[in-house]
Amino acid sequence: MRGRYRQILEALLASVKRRFGQERIEDLKVELVGPIREATDRELIVQLIAREKWWSRILLLSIYPKLVLPYLIRIRRSEV
Repeated sequence: MRGRYRQILEALLASVKRRFGQERIEDLKVELVGPIREATDRELIVQLIAREKWWSRILLLSIYPKLVLPYLIRIRRSEV
């Protein structure tokens, strides 16, 4: 799965580079460092919650309600 997203990323970067130049890619990399780290951290947390026992999952999701939607999306994605 990671390879597919890497290919999409490389295609998008090539398109941006052709249209706007290397300088714009460097600007985007600087701008996106924070959101990328946040998304990675959220995905890791959701994966850890998914590995907990049922009651611990409920407890953690009640403490952190903002993680309910990412958790439900993760469950649905893993079932497909």
